[in-house]
Amino acid sequence: NNNNNTINSPLYCPLCKFGTLQQIFGNILCHKCNSVLVDSGNLDLEGLRLNLRMAFDNHNRINCLDEISFFMRDGVSVGHCEICGFQMTIQ
Repeated sequence: NNNNNTINSPLYCPLCKFGTLQQIFGNILCHKCNSVLVDSGNLDLEGLRLNLRMAFDNHNRINCLDEISFFMRDGVSVGHCEICGFQMTIQ
């Protein structure tokens, strides 16, 4: 089943793109760049995966050829595109 493969596959950090994300004591953090992507306890790894997918899907609907990148602002992950101005908070 393809959904099981997605759920069990590692989720890579949208900030550094190299490290895998881990959920530890309600925080979601990257083992490579040590960024804490979610510190509220309101989102688990699967929720984060869904929100990241939604950001990519929403940006793709704009038909922009550039890729979105992610940064942290006030402890929250934000996806944005420099070319089309797309922006979405991941929380």
